[in-house]
Amino acid sequence: MNVLQLKNLTVKNKKKVILKKINLHAKTGDVIAIIGANGVGKSSLLKAIMKHFSYKITNGSLSYNNKKINNFSTYDMAKLGFYYLDQNPIGVEGIKLIDLYRTIYQNCHKKIEMADFYKKIMLDLKQFNLKPNILNFDNTMLSGGQSKKNELIQLDLISPHVIMLDEIDSGCDVDFIKTIAKYINRIKLNKIIFLVSHQQKLFNLIKPNKFILLHNNTIVETGKNEKINKILNLGFEKYLKK
Repeated sequence: MNVLQLKNLTVKNKKKVILKKINLHAKTGDVIAIIGANGVGKSSLLKAIMKHFSYKITNGSLSYNNKKINNFSTYDMAKLGFYYLDQNPIGVEGIKLIDLYRTIYQNCHKKIEMADFYKKIMLDLKQFNLKPNILNFDNTMLSGGQSKKNELIQLDLISPHVIMLDEIDSGCDVDFIKTIAKYINRIKLNKIIFLVSHQQKLFNLIKPNKFILLHNNTIVETGKNEKINKILNLGFEKYLKK
């Protein structure tokens, strides 16, 4: 079992405090919804964990399996098994998806047969409802929904231990949201998963076992899935006033 621990974490962007006194415990099998109004630090929290260059941990500790990882680089975090999916994935021109997928698969699996790789890719295309001709595209040729599906295929090829999905459902139609939920429900028992979303539908389909509510750049409440709908139905401002 893997365990991620944040203790009294303070994060700055340049000289500005973005997050303060963040305490969080997550273990394998946890699906944690991160909710809160726009601009409260939801994406910043995930990026700080992934060691995005814009964010610096200035106080507290970040540990994984009892090892302090405050000073790890983004590369180190990826090698450790962390995966962050940005709400606006960046495209790379000139690299066909088939070549990207093959490189990822070769780096993540010591011994592979090309036949096994192509079988895996065909299964991924099918589960995310993509046609095989997309393999000849590069990232810059994808629509918004296709871009998110491309990221999920990469996630599936890597099979990381800690998955951070930042508004994976933004700009997606109802059918794709169901596909995302089906995929996450299939893998969640062996992962630590963080979900940032503003859509109740995704949470209702996945049923996170925990949530954290961010306000004024810190965690003001934690709880179980059943309370998420109440908070989202009331709206953050009304709920926090109550």
